[in-house]
Amino acid sequence: MKKLRCFIIALTAFCGFSTYAQDSLITQPLPTVRSLVNIQVGIVGGYVSYEARISNQFALRTEAGLATNLYSRISEGYFTPNLTVEPRWYYNIEKRARLNKRTRNNSANFATVAVTYYDAVFKVRGGDDDDYVPQQIAFMPKYGIRRDIGRTNLNYEIALGIGYLLFLDDATKPTVKTGELAADIHFRIGYTF
Repeated sequence: MKKLRCFIIALTAFCGFSTYAQDSLITQPLPTVRSLVNIQVGIVGGYVSYEARISNQFALRTEAGLATNLYSRISEGYFTPNLTVEPRWYYNIEKRARLNKRTRNNSANFATVAVTYYDAVFKVRGGDDDDYVPQQIAFMPKYGIRRDIGRTNLNYEIALGIGYLLFLDDATKPTVKTGELAADIHFRIGYTF
């Protein structure tokens, strides 16, 4: 009888301990989006960005860079400055954490709507003096992935989107079109600070 009583007490203590351990695991927060500073280079430009954490899965990314322009009347290659603002939804960051996959530096899939302003202030190379680049704003819904390379601060990002370009009026040389559909495909390699 004493052995049965000792067994019941031990079993009760063990069940209570395992329940407590499970509760403590459940209450531990899963990794979430964090604020980051990035430098990235791609096939068509270079970028500096800051992602500000808004919530567990959302970040607001602001970016400045030099990129090949989407529309031009210039036959030679050139780069123009651009500014981008995009709210990013890292929709599977918590799922990746539960599956013991890396989420460091916001390594997850994301969906976004990027709003990019391409300026006509200057062009870096190519073209004649009378060529001009129209000012434009791109509204681009995109889907992408972001991953770390190894266990370093290096990362890569791949995204694809289809959206709309709106050409802004230029007082000296107005554009013929006011807008058109455009595609955005980017592959970038970067470093996170």
